[in-house]
Amino acid sequence: MLTVSLTESDILTALRGFILSVIPDIEVVKGLDNGVAPPKGQYILLTPLFACRLATNTTNYLQTHQVITQPQKYAMQIDCYGEKSSDHASLLTTLLRDEYACSQFPENIQPLYADDPKLMPFVNAEQLYEKRWVITVYFQYNPVVTISYENNQP
Repeated sequence: MLTVSLTESDILTALRGFILSVIPDIEVVKGLDNGVAPPKGQYILLTPLFACRLATNTTNYLQTHQVITQPQKYAMQIDCYGEKSSDHASLLTTLLRDEYACSQFPENIQPLYADDPKLMPFVNAEQLYEKRWVITVYFQYNPVVTISYENNQP
């Protein structure tokens, strides 16, 4: 069975770890979970948006297998909720546009840039407005598929 070396989960884990390292007292959760109530108060929601190819695959042929790498750009939406949401969004965009963030992520998952934060108020279940600042951050990651020559035998 063939698998991809990097997954959406790997990117989410790396970004969540980075956010918690710079904003330690906040809950960071994955978006698009049906039937799960959002946390109370201040929190950050991570929602995958899209992945797109950056270049043609590169293939390395070795004695027992071949390694195929597909460079990709991956977009993730970061929603900052609560009273300090503007501060959190500003902090994250500043760091995600700096070498500091690059040094904090794994070599194979690197932030490229982040959009400017946008205020997008959210209406909750009680029909009340909540402060929400939204950022889109873009990463380059290079998933690899390894094919054993034994898998290609007729």
